[in-house]
Amino acid sequence: MNLVFKDVITGAEFRLIINKSTFDKSFLVKNRNANMLSIAWNNGESQKVTIDEIEYTFPANSILPLMVNQFFFLKDLKRL
Repeated sequence: MNLVFKDVITGAEFRLIINKSTFDKSFLVKNRNANMLSIAWNNGESQKVTIDEIEYTFPANSILPLMVNQFFFLKDLKRL
């Protein structure tokens, strides 16, 4: 599910992406001027996440804040 809230006054945008079978930040590559921050919430089991070509463990029930210049993908997406 994808939900989007746009503030017409500031032009700010909030996107909520829920339970995608695959997910990464590649959609931002198309629009580098977006400068979007990302917060990923792993409410499932522990899984692997790659951030800027380095693999990390993304523990269960944890939050991962990412800066605008960080690119990531979840290797074994189970639930996000």
